[in-house]
Amino acid sequence: MVMRTLRITLLLIIPVLLLAACAPGAVGSSASTAFKISDPSIRVGASAPFFVQADWSFANFDIRDGDLSSSLWVPTGVNSEGAVITTSFSLTKLALPDGWGVELVQVKANRRSVAGRRTFDKGSTEQTVTALFRVTPKPSAVAGPYSLGGELDYRRGQAQPFRIAFTLMR
Repeated sequence: MVMRTLRITLLLIIPVLLLAACAPGAVGSSASTAFKISDPSIRVGASAPFFVQADWSFANFDIRDGDLSSSLWVPTGVNSEGAVITTSFSLTKLALPDGWGVELVQVKANRRSVAGRRTFDKGSTEQTVTALFRVTPKPSAVAGPYSLGGELDYRRGQAQPFRIAFTLMR
């Protein structure tokens, strides 16, 4: 009887554990589930770091096609490619409370071919820069609204300001 109960219990628990392992992580808890910087309702836990993603056009940084070597580009999907260009960027003019941290995890250039709307229309290329930030709250931070910011500086072009607004929950 004990073996039968144990077997039934295992048959019920194992599928639940497998499903839980396949579930996506909470938004913002990892680089692959980062919050969008434009999201006005970012809510985060008090102790764990969280990730935020921001997007800009090439023009914002004055990046020209010739600035990026063709060897950097790797296919990322149908009619698109990407290049990791983190070493060409840095964070400057950070404005954050004592004990808090903001780290630039990755900067990626993205290029996507877009077909024209009609049959004979000329296509275009969308070129964007995606930055991924990791924000580490101060362990003793009080719950409430916060705003952190600075500039993402392209070493061969222009810098762009950014602001991460969120609510810290307890």
